Amino acid sequence: MLFKGSVRPRDDLELTLIERYTRTRSDFDAFIGGDRRPVIDSNDRADHRQNLLRLQGKFSLFGGAWEHLLGIARYDIDNTTDSAGFEPFDSAGHSNQIDYQSNYFLNAPGVKHTFTFLVKDKEDEARNTYFASNSIRNTGVAFHYGLGLDERLFLTAGVRRDFNDHFDDTSAYRLTAAYLWPDLGGRLHASYGTAVKNPTLTELFGFSGDFQGNPDLQPEESRGFDIGWEQALLDRRAKVDVTAFDNRIDNIIVGAGRTVINLPGESRARGVEISANAELTANVSGTLAYTFTDTEDTDGEELRRRPRHTASLGLNYRVTDHAKLNLTVRHSGSFTDTAFDPNTFVSYPVRLDGYTVVNLAASYQLDDRWQFFGRVENLFDEQYEDVLGYSGIERGVYVGARYRF
Repeated sequence: MLFKGSVRPRDDLELTLIERYTRTRSDFDAFIGGDRRPVIDSNDRADHRQNLLRLQGKFSLFGGAWEHLLGIARYDIDNTTDSAGFEPFDSAGHSNQIDYQSNYFLNAPGVKHTFTFLVKDKEDEARNTYFASNSIRNTGVAFHYGLGLDERLFLTAGVRRDFNDHFDDTSAYRLTAAYLWPDLGGRLHASYGTAVKNPTLTELFGFSGDFQGNPDLQPEESRGFDIGWEQALLDRRAKVDVTAFDNRIDNIIVGAGRTVINLPGESRARGVEISANAELTANVSGTLAYTFTDTEDTDGEELRRRPRHTASLGLNYRVTDHAKLNLTVRHSGSFTDTAFDPNTFVSYPVRLDGYTVVNLAASYQLDDRWQFFGRVENLFDEQYEDVLGYSGIERGVYVGARYRF
């Protein structure tokens, strides 16, 4: 269930409430390890519930030149698993978040400035049958500046500082640049940045009796750049973008038998992204994307769960002024994952097959207030795995309605 509602008590104030509730019940067979995932016909059961509730206010000053956004959010997750030969296993967690963002826009002839300040405080807490409650709190402060000159040169710079009660405080930054050549119909763009990713509560403290956390894990630290060219074609009815990227990651977190560890040294992911979009007819538009990714860990082996080839195709068809159809096709090439011996828990690599998933969506705008929509995910019920031993999402049908007042 998804609910999103907004109200404007006055022209410069908007209040938004969002709630998303999901409950999933699954039947499955017991997993006992190995590269072919041998199972016991046990009819195990799992009950998964999650709920997100967010309230946000947006207040504008000086005709929209200065925006203030204040939000509070609560996220709850609860799982119960009943597996043959084991006691029922329960896990639960929640996140509390409060955030504030200020955007100031300063424009003059030929020059546009954007100043953004953000502060976010978030606390995550989790517990389960095997481990006591654990929590991590992080407060992040960020500043971002954007500059536009003559609608041709665009520059941004951002910096962020995180204060964490479990790990060392860290800083990260990002720089971007883009330049337009209107006569050529082209755009040159590039970026460089750094990032820090802290281990999750599950990785630190564990999840079940078969997976033990590693409290000595260190955060992943990454840096990377990309550079590309975007070209308009067919009287600007189509665009093609080619981008090369290179990312380096230190202390990458990987599975190791019944736990997780940091790989010492530097891992790498580099490749090329190609994307295109076009207005095919007056009523049909399309998008196409392809990514080639070459990865290696500190031993020169391919990184787990990162396919070398991924691609997607999207087609949008405006049936009438009120009705629209959307078809998407997503392809993932084969990739390497990790299996383990069920007796010794010694891990070894295995290859998972590639797959293609087709989704179909439709919407109908009845009037100015009512819109009805629906979608079918995995239209042809493709059987696939993104993680060894965990089946992908089967065919699902979703319907809904939006009302604007």
